[in-house]
Amino acid sequence: MAPALMDAAAPDLLSDLATTTSLCAAGGGFGFGPKVSGCLGTFAAGGADAICKNPARPCANNTGLDLPLCNGTSGFFLSNQPGYWLGTKASEACGAAASNQIFFGCGAAGRAGVAKCGGFDKVIDVGTSITSTTGQLKDASNTDPTQGVLCCLP
Repeated sequence: MAPALMDAAAPDLLSDLATTTSLCAAGGGFGFGPKVSGCLGTFAAGGADAICKNPARPCANNTGLDLPLCNGTSGFFLSNQPGYWLGTKASEACGAAASNQIFFGCGAAGRAGVAKCGGFDKVIDVGTSITSTTGQLKDASNTDPTQGVLCCLP
């Protein structure tokens, strides 16, 4: 079952404990946990942080994330967890690199990851719609509106 779009209206104090409000700057998005939203949207290089509503930031790990729910949702949501592969895609490593770049995250459009950096079990290859000059999210761009960013509250 795909998650419902979240209501961007401010929650009352009692329901705040039970429901997730959108952490997306544009509102909407998908609730993947009390402090995690999947926020669709394109962005230019350096614009990934702007997809998240302040004080939320791109997630660095899967803490509080309903990973099966996210992985069952169409598209892909990038985390602030870069990686790369050496020789073959079955040989992944965590961290930024100049080539063979990947981003860890979740969503049905990703492929199975090997290194599971940040606890994420899916990756997306940097290339056509996602680019990055350094392999880091801060330098990444996305031109596919069916992809976006995982946003987390601190």
